[in-house]
Amino acid sequence: MANQIAAGEVIERPASIVKELVENALDAGARRIDVSVREGGREEIIVQDDGSGMARADAERACLRHATSKLREIDEIERIASYGFRGEALASISSISKTTIETCENRAAEGTCIRVQQGKVLEVLPAGVPEGTKITVRELFASVPARRKFLRTAQTELAHISDWLLRAALARPEVAFSLTHGAREVFRHPAVADPGERLRQVQGATRAGEMLACSGEAHGIRVTGWVSRAGKSYPQSKAILSYVGGRVVRDRVLTRAVLDAYRALLPQGRYPAAVLFLELPPGEVDVNVHPGKVEVRFANGDQVYSAVLRTIRQALEDGIQAPAALETRGDVASTQESSPSMVRGASGGSEVSARVEESLARYAARPGSRETRSYTIRSTEQATDRRDRAGVSVPGGSDRQDAMEFAAKGDAEPSSDGRPAGLPRFA
Repeated sequence: MANQIAAGEVIERPASIVKELVENALDAGARRIDVSVREGGREEIIVQDDGSGMARADAERACLRHATSKLREIDEIERIASYGFRGEALASISSISKTTIETCENRAAEGTCIRVQQGKVLEVLPAGVPEGTKITVRELFASVPARRKFLRTAQTELAHISDWLLRAALARPEVAFSLTHGAREVFRHPAVADPGERLRQVQGATRAGEMLACSGEAHGIRVTGWVSRAGKSYPQSKAILSYVGGRVVRDRVLTRAVLDAYRALLPQGRYPAAVLFLELPPGEVDVNVHPGKVEVRFANGDQVYSAVLRTIRQALEDGIQAPAALETRGDVASTQESSPSMVRGASGGSEVSARVEESLARYAARPGSRETRSYTIRSTEQATDRRDRAGVSVPGGSDRQDAMEFAAKGDAEPSSDGRPAGLPRFA
């Protein structure tokens, strides 16, 4: 009973199981991950990989709570580089389902098959299975009917699975991903060397062509990825995707930085799209905030905000100052939306700079900021000078806090046809 209650912190729905098992596969060095589900994952989930596999002894311990091979000392948690480290995933999954683990270490003579039901190991047998690991989960929440009745329709649960798996695929282009629902293949993305090609696989060539590549580094924080052009917007903020150390995350600092970079550049009620990857020293970010490992806490949120904001600013300036490439693409140009404050050419770039400096000044001046008052005054004066030279009038207004909070929740309902809400299309 205790294990089933604790599992609720890790396993909320079938997509949670896919997330945990896929992350385990990535930690095992998998180069191919195939996911197959039935009835949106409510009846069956199979995740198969070609990773390093497990020895028999390790496989038997895998279903024990807090058993992990990814931490040797407790202080290692401050610099953890793997996706998993809590030792709760398989224990939680096996306590609320019928689970079968088939695994074989690289170059081992034989593998192991373990069957677990509601947290109890039923049998452990030698098995002739391929190298890697295959985990089958059946009858999710069968022993916890109160949880099972809150699962949505098969199409909705499938959409959540597809949404998360595509987000994971964006972060790992060198890994092949596939998803099958019953007899239907939902998608199959071969491994690629170019991250831009993975973006095109997931978003489609047209949508990917509407994005601007961005790259920047400040305070030891490296930011890369893609952002939408200043004239392109979307009805909801769920197209803002953030990653820290390759991990899909939700964080208010990151969302606010993206929204502030586009402040007054988009029509009211419209939002940008972004796929941003942050790399920073492990000791500067805490991923152990919640068992789901989706929320993070930064040691220096101000520096993260500044690095993201300035990186996006530079990409927008470059895009505004070189509009010719945009205008030569009919399919992209035809979808561009007018913005009352949009100015093309050099003055447009100055406008973006002015707004970024103003955002940095306001962020630094907020209660509890780690920045000094002198920095706030200096940044505000610089922003004013930039606006005066560019002839730009920057209106006041809210920080779009409501939009930021909506984006931070990150669990918008997907479309009923099984297509993810934010992926594979932004609009």
